[in-house]
Amino acid sequence: MAQSDTDYLYLQGEVWIGDRAADGSVASFVNIPEVDELALAFNSTSVTHTSKRQSMRVKDLDVVVEDGVTGTLKFSTATPDMLKQVLFGAKAAVGAGTLTSLSLGSGLSVGDIVKIPGDYRDITLTYIKDSAGSPATLVNGTDYTIDLAAGMVKILNLGSYTQPFKITGTAGVGTGVGLLNERKGEKYLRFKGINVADGDNSVTMDLYKIQIKPTKALSLLGAGNEPTVFEIEFECLKDTTKSATATFGQMGDIKILT
Repeated sequence: MAQSDTDYLYLQGEVWIGDRAADGSVASFVNIPEVDELALAFNSTSVTHTSKRQSMRVKDLDVVVEDGVTGTLKFSTATPDMLKQVLFGAKAAVGAGTLTSLSLGSGLSVGDIVKIPGDYRDITLTYIKDSAGSPATLVNGTDYTIDLAAGMVKILNLGSYTQPFKITGTAGVGTGVGLLNERKGEKYLRFKGINVADGDNSVTMDLYKIQIKPTKALSLLGAGNEPTVFEIEFECLKDTTKSATATFGQMGDIKILT
């Protein structure tokens, strides 16, 4: 595509975020390919004075004493690695498990819904039996229903069965992410944009040191037709591993590549 004779900026692209070490290095990054919005806000604090010596007040001093940059990142990528970042949670593998005559508890009544003990999910059911001397097998759909993915059992009929009921089967594998159980350190952010208003030339931005907050919301079930969008806010911090006299300073840089 030919380069435009204008200098407009209209970007599409993706983001990488990595845990930043004390020396400024990043061992590995997490890619966010589906970025809906990335925006920076610049702010400053000034010392001001207004002279009142005359009949009309006049400001005679306005000196900027503090600069700052905050940002917002919205994206639709919901990988475990990204959930770990935005939920401030630990990530761990959920291993396969074997359920062998696992008790559902005593004293159940018709209509009761119970969670399979042991936090098992994605169940491949073998059977549910009672605790009689010669255990009887309950009938799925008649005596109970089970949501295999959620690991939830609903009792439909007690009949002459002897409680506790015991389930046998296997649980599937997966990845779990906790909620707010890890304190997140500083991050390094790199953005690569495609400037569709200027011949698809690339624009990159590096933020050397940012502190992110957890996602503002987590909409798991909504009325719209769009995938869940995560929104995180962050603040840019000074990277003291870089010289204060470095060409691009200590906060970050934008590079327009032609």
